[in-house]
Amino acid sequence: MGIGVSQRKYVLDLLKEIGMLGGKTVDTPIDYTAKLGTVKGSALVDKGDIKD
Repeated sequence: MGIGVSQRKYVLDLLKEIGMLGGKTVDTPIDYTAKLGTVKGSALVDKGDIKD
C-alpha cells in the first residue's frame, strides 16, 4: 500500500509543479471491440531500433 500512496503523491506533486493540478478529465473514445492484427504489405519494425 505504501507504493501506491507514494506514486499518488508523486503524481499530485508533478501536476502541481506544472500547473495542471486543477485540470479536468476528459473521455477518450476507443473501440473496445476492435480486433488487432497485421496488415498485408505493411513495413516491419527493424528490431535493431528497439533497445532492451
